[in-house]
Amino acid sequence: MEQKNYILREVEKLGLLLQVIINESTGNRLGVDVTGYDKIAEAKNNLRSETDFDKLISLKNSEIEEYINSFDGFSYQNIELVGDILKIIGTNIYTQLSELLLEKALQLYERCNTIDSTFSFEREREIGEIRQLQIL
Repeated sequence: MEQKNYILREVEKLGLLLQVIINESTGNRLGVDVTGYDKIAEAKNNLRSETDFDKLISLKNSEIEEYINSFDGFSYQNIELVGDILKIIGTNIYTQLSELLLEKALQLYERCNTIDSTFSFEREREIGEIRQLQIL
Protein backbone atom coordinates (compact mmCIF):
# COMPACT_ATOMS: atom_id res chain seq x y z
CA MET A 1 0.00 0.00 0.00
CA GLU A 2 2.81 2.40 0.86
CA GLN A 3 4.54 1.78 -2.48
CA LYS A 4 1.28 2.48 -4.34
CA ASN A 5 0.88 5.80 -2.48
CA TYR A 6 4.48 6.69 -3.32
CA ILE A 7 3.88 6.00 -7.01
CA LEU A 8 0.69 8.07 -6.96
CA ARG A 9 2.56 10.99 -5.38
CA GLU A 10 5.30 10.74 -7.98
CA VAL A 11 2.76 10.66 -10.82
CA GLU A 12 1.05 13.73 -9.34
CA LYS A 13 4.42 15.50 -9.20
CA LEU A 14 5.04 14.63 -12.84
CA GLY A 15 1.60 16.00 -13.68
CA LEU A 16 2.44 19.28 -11.96
CA LEU A 17 5.78 19.41 -13.73
CA LEU A 18 4.06 18.82 -17.06
CA GLN A 19 1.55 21.58 -16.30
CA VAL A 20 4.33 24.07 -15.54
CA ILE A 21 6.26 23.13 -18.67
CA ILE A 22 3.14 23.74 -20.74
CA ASN A 23 2.36 26.99 -18.94
CA GLU A 24 5.89 28.33 -19.23
CA SER A 25 6.20 27.39 -22.88
CA THR A 26 2.97 29.24 -23.67
CA GLY A 27 3.76 32.13 -21.33
CA ASN A 28 0.74 31.35 -19.17
CA ARG A 29 1.39 31.12 -15.42
CA LEU A 30 -2.28 30.80 -14.50
CA GLY A 31 -3.50 27.74 -12.70
CA VAL A 32 -0.44 27.12 -10.55
CA ASP A 33 0.27 29.23 -7.49
CA VAL A 34 3.68 29.98 -6.02
CA THR A 35 3.58 26.95 -3.73
CA GLY A 36 2.75 24.90 -6.80
CA TYR A 37 5.94 26.10 -8.45
CA ASP A 38 7.89 25.16 -5.33
CA LYS A 39 6.42 21.65 -5.50
CA ILE A 40 7.25 21.45 -9.18
CA ALA A 41 10.83 22.55 -8.59
CA GLU A 42 11.10 19.81 -5.99
CA ALA A 43 9.54 17.26 -8.37
CA LYS A 44 11.93 18.31 -11.13
CA ASN A 45 14.92 17.85 -8.82
CA ASN A 46 13.58 14.48 -7.67
CA LEU A 47 13.04 13.40 -11.27
CA ARG A 48 16.61 14.37 -12.11
CA SER A 49 18.15 12.69 -9.08
CA GLU A 50 16.02 9.55 -8.90
CA THR A 51 15.88 8.71 -12.61
CA ASP A 52 19.10 10.37 -13.82
CA PHE A 53 17.13 12.14 -16.53
CA ASP A 54 20.29 13.23 -18.35
CA LYS A 55 21.37 9.60 -18.64
CA LEU A 56 18.01 8.66 -20.18
CA ILE A 57 18.53 11.23 -22.90
CA SER A 58 22.07 10.07 -23.65
CA LEU A 59 21.26 6.34 -23.90
CA LYS A 60 21.36 4.47 -27.19
CA ASN A 61 18.09 3.11 -28.52
CA SER A 62 18.97 -0.44 -27.48
CA GLU A 63 19.76 0.61 -23.89
CA ILE A 64 16.54 2.45 -23.07
CA GLU A 65 14.43 -0.64 -22.33
CA GLU A 66 17.02 -2.04 -19.93
CA TYR A 67 17.34 1.33 -18.20
CA ILE A 68 13.57 1.69 -17.75
CA ASN A 69 13.28 -1.88 -16.45
CA SER A 70 15.86 -1.06 -13.75
CA PHE A 71 13.19 0.96 -11.86
CA ASP A 72 10.68 -1.00 -9.79
CA GLY A 73 7.08 -0.05 -10.41
CA PHE A 74 7.78 1.97 -13.57
CA SER A 75 4.58 1.22 -15.47
CA TYR A 76 3.64 2.14 -19.01
CA GLN A 77 1.67 5.10 -17.60
CA ASN A 78 4.84 6.50 -16.03
CA ILE A 79 6.82 5.82 -19.19
CA GLU A 80 4.16 7.64 -21.18
CA LEU A 81 4.35 10.64 -18.82
CA VAL A 82 8.11 10.86 -19.31
CA GLY A 83 7.49 10.66 -23.06
CA ASP A 84 4.99 13.51 -22.74
CA ILE A 85 7.54 15.64 -20.93
CA LEU A 86 10.24 14.94 -23.50
CA LYS A 87 7.84 15.72 -26.35
CA ILE A 88 6.72 19.00 -24.83
CA ILE A 89 10.27 20.14 -24.17
CA GLY A 90 11.41 18.94 -27.60
CA THR A 91 8.67 20.82 -29.42
CA ASN A 92 9.23 24.04 -27.46
CA ILE A 93 12.98 24.44 -27.79
CA TYR A 94 14.75 25.06 -31.05
CA THR A 95 18.17 23.51 -30.65
CA GLN A 96 19.85 20.29 -31.69
CA LEU A 97 18.66 18.82 -28.40
CA SER A 98 15.08 19.12 -29.64
CA GLU A 99 15.54 16.35 -32.20
CA LEU A 100 17.10 14.05 -29.62
CA LEU A 101 14.30 14.65 -27.11
CA LEU A 102 11.65 13.93 -29.74
CA GLU A 103 13.45 10.73 -30.73
CA LYS A 104 13.55 9.56 -27.09
CA ALA A 105 9.88 10.46 -26.61
CA LEU A 106 9.00 8.41 -29.69
CA GLN A 107 10.96 5.44 -28.33
CA LEU A 108 9.17 5.69 -24.99
CA TYR A 109 5.74 5.85 -26.65
CA GLU A 110 6.59 2.83 -28.79
CA ARG A 111 7.76 1.00 -25.66
CA CYS A 112 4.37 1.77 -24.08
CA ASN A 113 2.67 0.23 -27.10
CA THR A 114 4.55 -3.02 -26.57
CA ILE A 115 3.82 -3.11 -22.82
CA ASP A 116 0.18 -1.95 -22.82
CA SER A 117 -2.33 -4.36 -24.31
CA THR A 118 -4.88 -1.55 -24.77
CA PHE A 119 -4.75 0.60 -27.89
CA SER A 120 -4.37 4.29 -27.05
CA PHE A 121 -5.61 6.85 -29.56
CA GLU A 122 -3.88 9.61 -27.58
CA ARG A 123 -0.54 7.83 -27.65
CA GLU A 124 -0.86 7.15 -31.38
CA ARG A 125 -1.66 10.82 -31.93
CA GLU A 126 1.51 11.78 -30.03
CA ILE A 127 3.56 9.32 -32.12
CA GLY A 128 2.08 10.74 -35.32
CA GLU A 129 2.88 14.31 -34.26
CA ILE A 130 6.48 13.41 -33.49
CA ARG A 131 6.91 11.60 -36.81
CA GLN A 132 5.42 14.60 -38.61
CA LEU A 133 7.87 16.93 -36.83
CA GLN A 134 10.78 14.67 -37.73
CA ILE A 135 9.84 14.86 -41.42
CA LEU A 136 9.92 18.65 -41.34
